[in-house]
Amino acid sequence: MPQLGASDIEQLRAQFERQLDVGLHHGAQLAVYVDGDLVVDFAGGSTGPDGDGTTPETRHMLFSCTKPFAGVGLHQLVKQGKLDYDDRVVEHWPEFADDGTQKASITVRQVLSHTAGIPFGELIRRCSGQPVEDYVAENVFEPLGMDDTGIGLRDDEPDDVATLTGHEAFDRCHDVDEGLEDPAAEYAAAFNQAAMRRAVIPAANGVGTARDMARFYACLANGGSLDGTELLTEATVDEATTTHAETESDGTLSRPARYGLGVWTGGLAADMFGAASKERMFGHAGLGSSFGWGDPELNVGFALVTNGIREESFEHAARVGQLSDAVRLLLQG
Repeated sequence: MPQLGASDIEQLRAQFERQLDVGLHHGAQLAVYVDGDLVVDFAGGSTGPDGDGTTPETRHMLFSCTKPFAGVGLHQLVKQGKLDYDDRVVEHWPEFADDGTQKASITVRQVLSHTAGIPFGELIRRCSGQPVEDYVAENVFEPLGMDDTGIGLRDDEPDDVATLTGHEAFDRCHDVDEGLEDPAAEYAAAFNQAAMRRAVIPAANGVGTARDMARFYACLANGGSLDGTELLTEATVDEATTTHAETESDGTLSRPARYGLGVWTGGLAADMFGAASKERMFGHAGLGSSFGWGDPELNVGFALVTNGIREESFEHAARVGQLSDAVRLLLQG
């Protein structure tokens, strides 16, 4: 497998720091695993209005980057025989829909492929007997050593998460009543509230670091195992990261998208995977702020995490895509 040499890593550092210098991020982390080894672990910028510097250990809100974590939990339960991809949701969650209705025909596969429009945290609870945040912590985060990641902050954890901001001042983005003019800043203000950070929303409010997220994708890119820990079998990873649905206009992002089971898949021009992406790449973005991906061909796990929300998805795609392309092109020589 190709590797990143010292000069390659310095080129990546220069590009990462250039993005900070021109204001594409307030604070950011970039982490890259190659062949199971952490080879890039950058951080820079500010965590908030007090000027603290972002470090690789600074935790951030991950928004929809949380979805694949919960998705892996559901894939594990399928492997355990607790449910099947083609089961109807009502078989495990009877209150979900009345018999005979169109809603009652929705399957687990449709939920995972973003074609049903419902969250699946409740399916994990029904099939495992545990709250989703506990199941994923015990079966995904802890075994893989993702020590700084969780679905929502637990009651006994300090709120040490970086302050989110749109394009308005950090201090304004702490108050949902400020009359913020930037829609991205409105989202930031909501997710800077303690109640939101301590809620359990497997689709939207994970907290963590780029280092942990890159490790997660490195595991999946390596066939579901890393450093002796198996999260999923290689066959399950293949099923999860194959394209199961495709659209010319995603209902949220208003752009073309491909979906696996719990992840997006690559191969589209000018997306966050980079212009050089291939369809076997997989990952997920988080509300204009972060992105992670795995590439089984190059055995790479990548994560960019920031605390600055870009209002337009194409703006976020551009800054992430630049770094994604840089990693792939350097590896390909």
